[in-house]
Amino acid sequence: MTEQSEEAPVLSKSASGLLNWKLINDTMRFALDEVGASRSGHPSPADRQQHIDPEVVERAFKALKSEFRRVLGPLRKQIIVSSTLILLSLAVTIGAAALISIKPMSAGIVSAAGIGAMIPLVGRTWRLARDQAILELLPAKYEALLQLCRSQEQYSEALRRMMDELTAAQSAR
Repeated sequence: MTEQSEEAPVLSKSASGLLNWKLINDTMRFALDEVGASRSGHPSPADRQQHIDPEVVERAFKALKSEFRRVLGPLRKQIIVSSTLILLSLAVTIGAAALISIKPMSAGIVSAAGIGAMIPLVGRTWRLARDQAILELLPAKYEALLQLCRSQEQYSEALRRMMDELTAAQSAR
């Protein structure tokens, strides 16, 4: 596996606060222990195993995915609410702009207020969508990678990289 040059994704404080990081970290440490790897990802000589049970790693990974899915439900609802508010704000802005010839001062104020309401909503929706992408793509990426693993070293390296990426994602902005 080659080193990645891109930065690991970081969840927002709100999404990071919803996740049970103790469960996630314990699950990943359990999986690393099961493949006989130290935190560095290299097999420890005392724990070398000839055969890795993929079922053990799979069970740990399913627990991790279920925690991510638990947070994705409310996150999707927040995205829908934020998007709806953006559309309503846009409708108010357009409606006020259409009335500018009748009542220029009032329509200008309402239009400016609509635009002013939209700006923070777009930022919030952007952060929520980024969090959703991280929570969906991170497990999918490593699920595919773990299915390709055949040796203890491959499992160790994949799990270590996933643990590193989860640690980076936990570092709330």
